[in-house]
Amino acid sequence: MIPARKLRLANEPSPFGSIIGSSEEIQRAITEAWKFARSDYSVIILGETGTGKELFARAIHDASSRAGGPFIVVNCAAIPDNLFEAELFGHEKGSFTGAEKSVAGKAELADGGTLFLDEIAELPLCIQPKLLRFLEDHILERIGERNASKRKLDIRVILATNCDLKKAISNGQLRFDLFHRLGLEISLPSLRDRGHDALELAHHFLKQINLELGSRARFDRSAMEAIPMHSWPGNVRELIKRLRKGALIAEGGRITDADLGIAAEPDMPEAPVLSEKERIRQILLSVKWNKTQAAQILHWSRMTLYRKLRQYQIVK
Repeated sequence: MIPARKLRLANEPSPFGSIIGSSEEIQRAITEAWKFARSDYSVIILGETGTGKELFARAIHDASSRAGGPFIVVNCAAIPDNLFEAELFGHEKGSFTGAEKSVAGKAELADGGTLFLDEIAELPLCIQPKLLRFLEDHILERIGERNASKRKLDIRVILATNCDLKKAISNGQLRFDLFHRLGLEISLPSLRDRGHDALELAHHFLKQINLELGSRARFDRSAMEAIPMHSWPGNVRELIKRLRKGALIAEGGRITDADLGIAAEPDMPEAPVLSEKERIRQILLSVKWNKTQAAQILHWSRMTLYRKLRQYQIVK
């Protein structure tokens, strides 16, 4: 049975309230996601590992009229190629060796709600044509199912990847026609590009960790200075991991930059900034100063790129 569509009340908490950060970059992504939630169009969320792609997908679902329906997650990288079609679309009894009963796939379980396909670039090539058709018509076809049994699902599909999709196409990893059917794009910024959001997030997660541990750990000055300057290659996941360790080993409950493992080397205080500046310059050179392409590679808006160019005084 398809769940009734949920009407949102004016005094309900925002579905995006769990996304912490006041930077221009994250607020842009939240604004886009809010707007996309109004429709049933497919959405593709782009961003590095640990930037919160599933968090955004859930928020879009909760902000939509489908909030009363299921939210089904499929990690495309975790399913063996030979099992993927059955996992996603289900199968009929006797359709292959070992199919002793009919089983619904994840797409069918998401009927009336949202299907979230994470790590979409890891989808086997043999399944991509079938996914393309499903994105176009939402008609379910289990393995071994007769044509007369096919039916259209009431479903919204959200996809996510940490890969450069254009590179995946050139590598033969992703079909070109599927790329153009993945839906509306949202690019999530990396933590290193969100300025003092890192410190805001650190305070938020430390409160949670203190509740879990029954502790009262707090940051000292060195930690509060180091957190916004660290490059955070693992994004929010790395931040949480370092905070947990720091809260456990801190002497007297005061977490230092050394406890977090991000103490700056005294002779290289500007390394994170210089590293980003050089990275931007190298990418611009690689695309012959095409700023649109550079922004796409960096997963930034053009406005963010121009702001960084002014900040670091980068000129051709």
